[in-house]
Amino acid sequence: MRECKQFFDLLVGLVTEYISQLTAEEQSPVLERCEVDLFELLGEVIAKLKEHQCKEAHGGILEDKAQIGYMQTIEVSLSLDYTL
Repeated sequence: MRECKQFFDLLVGLVTEYISQLTAEEQSPVLERCEVDLFELLGEVIAKLKEHQCKEAHGGILEDKAQIGYMQTIEVSLSLDYTL
C-alpha cells in the first residue's frame, strides 16, 4: 500500500507544479497553454474513484490510500482558476 501513497504523492505533486507553472506565466489564458488536458485527467480520476472498492471499515484505523489519493488529485485539479 506504500507504493499507492507514493504514486499519488507524486501525481499530486506533478499536477500542483504544473498548475503553479501555468498560473505564474501571465501570457495567454491558461487553457490555451495547457499541454495536458486537465479536464480529461479530472474525468479519469473521478471515474476511477467511482470504480474503486473502498478498503476502509467504519470505526477502523485502516486508511484507504488510493481513495485519499484520488480525492487529493481531484482537489488539486479543481484548484486551478480556469478563467485566467
